[in-house]
Amino acid sequence: MGVPKFPQDLLRHTAASYLIGKYQDAGKVSMWLGNSSKILLAHYHEPVSQADCAAFWEVQPGSLAPVSAAEVASSGELVPVEAIVAPTVTVVALACP
Repeated sequence: MGVPKFPQDLLRHTAASYLIGKYQDAGKVSMWLGNSSKILLAHYHEPVSQADCAAFWEVQPGSLAPVSAAEVASSGELVPVEAIVAPTVTVVALACP
């Protein structure tokens, strides 16, 4: 199973769109993202409906029905990462002397 390729800066574009949707202030959001309002609105902003914006900000860990990575891959749709049930992974941290 391959990992789907996402557009460059997908998370940045998503953050910009939903922050503008929530705060209705391109100046404030552009300052947070380190861009001018002109660049933000030209390159990073896609209008979102108020209903989609409200639903986006309501997402919390555990608030979505779990789906498997195989279901995500076969659907071709984007789903929040929190909704993907991943196999258990053991992480070992090594301290460098």
